[in-house]
Amino acid sequence: MKTFPPAAFALLLASLNLTFAQPDGLGIFSRHADIGAVGQAGAVRFNVALNDYAVSGGGVNMWFTNDAFHYVWKEVRGDLTLAANIQWNTNGGDPHRKAGLIFRQSLTPGSAYVDAVLHGDGLTSLQYRETENGQTHEIQSNVSSPARLRLEKRGHYVSLSVAATGDKLHPAGGTVRLNFKEPFYVGLGVCAHDNSRIETATFSKVELVPLPPIMTNAKPALLSTLEVIAIASTDRRVIH
Repeated sequence: MKTFPPAAFALLLASLNLTFAQPDGLGIFSRHADIGAVGQAGAVRFNVALNDYAVSGGGVNMWFTNDAFHYVWKEVRGDLTLAANIQWNTNGGDPHRKAGLIFRQSLTPGSAYVDAVLHGDGLTSLQYRETENGQTHEIQSNVSSPARLRLEKRGHYVSLSVAATGDKLHPAGGTVRLNFKEPFYVGLGVCAHDNSRIETATFSKVELVPLPPIMTNAKPALLSTLEVIAIASTDRRVIH
C-alpha cells in the first residue's frame, strides 16, 4: 500500500477542500457566474439578516437559441419547487429585462431550460427551451407584476404559480414537459436585455423545497385555463 508523508497528506486534504467547498455568502445556493456572452460582469449579494439575494446581470437576452445573463445556482435531483418575491431595484431600463427562477440542464448558453421570469414592464412568463440550442417558447401569464412566483417540477412537467400582493399562490396556467436528466440546476437569474447595462433585482423569501413522491391513490385535482396560441410560434397566452 502506498503511503504519503504527513505534509503531503495535509496538502491533499486541502486540495480536496478547495475543490468541493461551498463558497460563503450564497445561502442555499452553491455557485454563481455569467452565462453566455455578457458585456458587463454580473454579481450576487446575499443578505444574511434579511435572507434575500440582490442579483445583478447584463446580457442581451434569454431567448431564441441561447442566453446571456447572471445566474446563482445549485445542483439538484428529483421533484421540487423554487419560489421567491421578485422586485426590481431601479425603475427604467429595458422593458424586456428579466429576473426569474430558472431550472437548467447545464450551464451552456444554449441549454434546455424552463424559467418563471418577471419582465421590466411587468409581463410574467413561463419560458422554456426543450432541447440544447433549440428555440425558446413561452406561456404568458394574465397576472402582471405579481409579488411572488413559484416554479414547480413534478416528473417531466414544470408549472408556474403566481400571487399578487396579499394573495396566495395559484396556478398561472399552462404546463410544459421537459426531460431533465439528473442532476440539473436550479437558481435565480437576471438579464439586462441591454449589453451595455447592468440591472439588479432583489429576490426575497426564497424557498427551495423538495417534493415527496405523488401518492398513487391520490385523487387528482382538475385545473383549467383559457389560452390563446400563436400558430406560427406556438407561444401561448393565458386569458382566463
